[in-house]
Amino acid sequence: MAAPPRWKANAGLRGKWSRAVIGSPDISPPAARVAWALSLWMTDDGVVAVNRREVAEALGWKTVQRVTDRIGELRRAGFLGDVGGGKNGQVARYQAQIPLPARQWMAAGTAAASAEEGTR
Repeated sequence: MAAPPRWKANAGLRGKWSRAVIGSPDISPPAARVAWALSLWMTDDGVVAVNRREVAEALGWKTVQRVTDRIGELRRAGFLGDVGGGKNGQVARYQAQIPLPARQWMAAGTAAASAEEGTR
C-alpha cells in the first residue's frame, strides 16, 4: 500500500469539504470514514484519485465493495462528483463538492459562533 501524502489541516477546499462531510447528518459513519480516508489523498483543490483497495486497506476493511458502496453514498449526497477514469482498469477521479444544504448549515454555525463571541 502506498502511503498517502502528508495531509495539511484545513488546506483549501479539502479542509472545508472534510468538515462538511464529517458534520453532515446525511452521511453514515462508515461513509464519513471513507471521506476521511479519501481526504488523505485529496489535492488542496479537492481532486482525489486513489485505488479503492488502498482506501480499504487504510481503513482496515477486508472488502473493496464496502468502499465502493460508501463512495456511492457520498456521490448521491452530493459530496463527490465524477471527474474521469473508472473504466478499463483506470482509477476513478472525483471532485470534492459541498452541496447546498451543507453550505447552509456550515454558514449558520459560523454565524452563531460569531454572534456568541460578540456577546462575551
